[in-house]
Amino acid sequence: MGSSVINKSGHVMMVVLFRLEIHCAMDFHHLPFDRQQCPIRLSSFQYNASFVRLVQAPGGINESISFGANGMTGVGKHPWVIDTPEVLQRSQVFGTGSNLQIWDTQDFTLWVHRESPYNFRKDFLNSVLIVLMSWSGFFILRTASPARVTLAVIPVLTMLNHLNSVAKLTPPIPYFTFLDVFLLICLTFCFLCVVEYGFLHHLLRREAACERRLAILRTVAKELGEGEGLEVAVEGLKCIGSEASSYSRDTASDDDHFGGSLTMLQKEALFSACANFGSGRHLAITREMLHKRLRQYCCYYTPAQVSELFLLMGISEERDMSLSTFISFLRKFPKPTPVMNQTLRDTSPSLRLDIIMRAGFLGSFVLAIMIMFLVWAAAIAPT
Repeated sequence: MGSSVINKSGHVMMVVLFRLEIHCAMDFHHLPFDRQQCPIRLSSFQYNASFVRLVQAPGGINESISFGANGMTGVGKHPWVIDTPEVLQRSQVFGTGSNLQIWDTQDFTLWVHRESPYNFRKDFLNSVLIVLMSWSGFFILRTASPARVTLAVIPVLTMLNHLNSVAKLTPPIPYFTFLDVFLLICLTFCFLCVVEYGFLHHLLRREAACERRLAILRTVAKELGEGEGLEVAVEGLKCIGSEASSYSRDTASDDDHFGGSLTMLQKEALFSACANFGSGRHLAITREMLHKRLRQYCCYYTPAQVSELFLLMGISEERDMSLSTFISFLRKFPKPTPVMNQTLRDTSPSLRLDIIMRAGFLGSFVLAIMIMFLVWAAAIAPT
């Protein structure tokens, strides 16, 4: 399909419309910020420059074209844009001697890039919002398993689906693109929320077991009561205090240090607790030891609160807690005054993990994205 024009000099200008399908080698390392180069060379196959002269139309090609996978144009509606092509007029010489001939060629260099707003909206913004949804789960009560699991699992499934959709739209390539790395970072942080709650649930189970141990000790202490039963138990603990390494369930059934007020399991639980809290033959309990050992029973008090417990039990500042007072402490178990400035160390492991993840998750994600962009910027920077 074309037209011809004969001017006064007798030259014929022929305009022909060609529809060409051109394949170009593409590099997708920087996808979706990649800029593809497609070189095209036009030349007459049959006629040399004495018969056919290739010239660019008046005005040339001075506009960019936006298009999509279906070839339709429309700026802002499709992700691809063809920049104004670079055109180079060349004359090539073929043959030697009397067979020397000159052929006209035109080299076109097409530069194709993607519209950034399209990818920012479709890929980057959506992925960041999904990661923020995972982060919001750390602000939900850690014992609310249905809500925490939902906010941990759904973002992972969404990111996996997004990765699969991107893989379907790109050709099979043996390397990771910039978009792949970004989506994998988002998926990793979403998956980290799932792993965090799995470990958090394990800590909650351990804390529940510690609370059960404390309940058992309080029950044993209440069984002793006051008076003769308490005195017999205290004397029995003092007698076997130096034999803590050899005391076990086998020996507990044979000794009579506790008298007959406690069962074998109660004797073992009471001695293990007193030996754990105390030190020395007389099992004296210091403030530092009580502050440290109460953590094993899910009682996370500050040093000031432990000092208040000593005062509530009638112990002066220079004295330690005796064994009989400790058993009374287990029976009464007074609560200290709540504090406003509780440190991270004086919280339960599960709450500590949630606070650390809540504070460090978003910062780590931003840092990872910044490092990725810096590495990419260094890779595309001209040498």
